[in-house]
Amino acid sequence: MMLQSTPAPANPLGGIFLLIAIVVMATSPAKWQTFTRMVGAFIITAVAWIMLGIVVRATAFAVWGGLTFGLLSADLVGWRHVRSLKDRQ
Repeated sequence: MMLQSTPAPANPLGGIFLLIAIVVMATSPAKWQTFTRMVGAFIITAVAWIMLGIVVRATAFAVWGGLTFGLLSADLVGWRHVRSLKDRQ
């Protein structure tokens, strides 16, 4: 008899961090530069988190946590970039 695993529950933080990213992009004076920094931070953080999960054989829930953490890091990088651009003006 096989045990069926239940899917990981949806994480509401991912949606919240995505909305924050949209607001950061909307308020940025240099939208393309902010976007590239945010995408870079997301990719680096999410890939590192997923690779760590593979090494320790984590569950799918941990992978979703890594993507959420990647969105959070992208938001923080974008927010700092926008603040530094606004401080220069």
